[in-house]
Amino acid sequence: MKYLLICVLFNLSGIVYGLDESMAGLPGWTITSDVKDDSIPAGDVIIEGNIKMFSSANPLSEVRVGTNSNETLSDSLGNFTLNAKATDTVFYCYRSGWYEIYELNPNFESQHRITVSVYLNQERQLMKKPVIYLYNDAPIEAEVKIVPKGEFTFTYPKHDKGWSVAIQPNGGLLGLKSNKEFPYLFWEAETQDLFFDFTEKQMEGWIIKTDTCVSFLENQLTALGLNEVEQTDFITFWAPILSKNEYAVVQFLLDDAYQNKIAEIQITPKPDAMRRVYLLMSPLDNAFIGLNMVPQTFEPFQRKGFTVLEWGGTELNFLDLKF
Repeated sequence: MKYLLICVLFNLSGIVYGLDESMAGLPGWTITSDVKDDSIPAGDVIIEGNIKMFSSANPLSEVRVGTNSNETLSDSLGNFTLNAKATDTVFYCYRSGWYEIYELNPNFESQHRITVSVYLNQERQLMKKPVIYLYNDAPIEAEVKIVPKGEFTFTYPKHDKGWSVAIQPNGGLLGLKSNKEFPYLFWEAETQDLFFDFTEKQMEGWIIKTDTCVSFLENQLTALGLNEVEQTDFITFWAPILSKNEYAVVQFLLDDAYQNKIAEIQITPKPDAMRRVYLLMSPLDNAFIGLNMVPQTFEPFQRKGFTVLEWGGTELNFLDLKF
């Protein structure tokens, strides 16, 4: 359970609870009807209603709706009926990949039929710090454009339909519009529905003990072809995130998978060599995830001529994996 909500209105990426019907249509839930029904056994309560997507108002199926005593799923039209107890102290609506409603002490009354309207907001995942390094033996000008599978949240320098840069032999970049120097091109974006690649029984990647994450990253990034500067930038950003829990599950998306799942990249002139490395990780409390982990292997990366290297990553919630 991710969010506790106690009669508070959050921003539109959060959750709301209230009895005022004028709040219907916001992310969260509202009670639209609460009537005594003598046909309901004493001590029981019936909660029924409809669940919709906040973004489109389309019905949302397979949402787990429950209390301490019972749980049900919304149907293909978003409808549900839940038999609960008046003494239940929790009411929740949860579907993987969507912000959760979790209400403490809902104060249901015995022998009441309660009708609710629920709107869930889809979770957004942050593509963290993708950076692009460009190298060439001689000075060269290049146009670089990123098309993320989502919406930009920040770019530096500004991605104004792309970047126009002069590449210096030492790896530095000069913005042709700003005349400022940059070590790399930076972007971040929000996306959704990004998950690890896995089959029913196994997954390529690693479960690491996070007190070894620095040596693990040094070994894997060397195999992936990152130089010392790129590795330092990567490790100083990701090692603290990986170290939040005792264990972490790790998987890398490379090149074509990066292009298809994270962001398309368009570069003129065409690079002679390009490597794109994207980290998917999730913190874990223990090393057991119910899948056979198979270590990934990587094709060697050979730098030559006009070379481009990009890295980024996303922290996922392992509980959102769709087994």
